[in-house]
Amino acid sequence: MLEIELKARPEDFKACKKRLDAGAGRGTAFVKDDAYWSVRGLFVRVRREERGGGRRTLVTWKTKQRRDGVEINDEKEFAVSDPELFEELLALLGFEKRTVKRKEGWAWKAGEIAAELCEVSGSRPGGTPVTLGWFLELETAAEDRDETAARNALFCLLEKAGLAKDRVESRYYAEMIQSPR
Repeated sequence: MLEIELKARPEDFKACKKRLDAGAGRGTAFVKDDAYWSVRGLFVRVRREERGGGRRTLVTWKTKQRRDGVEINDEKEFAVSDPELFEELLALLGFEKRTVKRKEGWAWKAGEIAAELCEVSGSRPGGTPVTLGWFLELETAAEDRDETAARNALFCLLEKAGLAKDRVESRYYAEMIQSPR
């Protein structure tokens, strides 16, 4: 599936949450713990997610591009019932756990756009902790509409949430965890 997504840093996450609650209903609390594994330039994410009382583990790999701070991703994803066993397989195949990331916050659905307001932290190999702060993430699929229309819809919702385009963060979280500014 082709995804168009962006993330931006709100100056005041409480005000941003208030606007999202007003426009899209009350957000659903979530926690996502991601482990990024790599071998020979291939990256796989193992995500343990808790949302609305439910839990699941998803494995994802992506072909990524960035254009003007917006990510264009061809994403492949599937669920696993035993994440520890799957990670054991990754290690046997030569993958190394490189980065760990945690996102905690609220999620909304605004039409075809998924919105998440979350505090992001992580750790580098060796366990050095890093706190990145609050982000608003907006994502939509571009299957049935062109990329330009999808980007425009994201920027429109960004504005409704009270954030200007200059608040968009173009780096991937893994990059920020490895070398925060």
